[in-house]
Amino acid sequence: MEQQNELVTWDDGQLTPGDKALQEDILRKVVDSDLLLYLVSASSLASKNCNRELAEALKQEITVIPIILEHCDWLKHKISNFEVLPHKGKSLTKWDDRSEGWQNVVGGIRSAISRIRLEEVLTKITFIVTWLSGEGSDEVIFEGKGVSRYPDRMVLTQEVEVYGRTHYENYTLLTQHAVEGNRYIFVPLAQWGGGSGVFLDLNIVDKKTLRTVDEVALGDRTNVRDVVLADAHREIVTITYIKREVKGIEDGYKVVYDPKKAIKRHFRMIQGTLQEVEP
Repeated sequence: MEQQNELVTWDDGQLTPGDKALQEDILRKVVDSDLLLYLVSASSLASKNCNRELAEALKQEITVIPIILEHCDWLKHKISNFEVLPHKGKSLTKWDDRSEGWQNVVGGIRSAISRIRLEEVLTKITFIVTWLSGEGSDEVIFEGKGVSRYPDRMVLTQEVEVYGRTHYENYTLLTQHAVEGNRYIFVPLAQWGGGSGVFLDLNIVDKKTLRTVDEVALGDRTNVRDVVLADAHREIVTITYIKREVKGIEDGYKVVYDPKKAIKRHFRMIQGTLQEVEP
């Protein structure tokens, strides 16, 4: 992957005799990185230095990918909270063909790098968000003051003056469901304007202009289950979601998301307009 300029790696094995490699120097390398590959073995789990580096990566909100080298007690370690490689945590020593196991690791790292790059692009996009009243729109960019990042989403909170009163608007970008085609990026965005509703749209972004070119409404407090680029060549995207149901009970009501009522829709950009198509 380094030969293909997909990433640049560093580890303390690159130090030469005489280097003053204090732990603090290594931690600075961690802070400057975008991705920490934690090579999991009995030795690394027991290593104070390895665990300090992991703690620093978590503090800096750096993406961590544990790679299970051998059978060890990693399920009792904090790394068990992460998606691990190879697939399903099958240690590399258990693969009949070790090269196949490493190829699984490479594929996972490549997917993670693509995700990191896509999330950085998402912070540069101008989302054209239509007012809930339908009488206008705002330009929303997920960067700077008011933006909070989480593993699965980005949240932007803005203060707005309305008739002399401070009003808060909240936008949530579901980054875990963002998918990228050759020309467009498809990503769900939720809008809350201070009332009881949280309205979700699927936004379509032109990669050249980094601006929203179309959107489709998905409903109030909709639960998105999956967004998939079903046909990369024709850029057909499939979205699966569940609409909430409010059911009365004896002492009030409860909100229900019934998986049996999941809705799957297929969309394609045709002549600059998002259109629903048959699968």
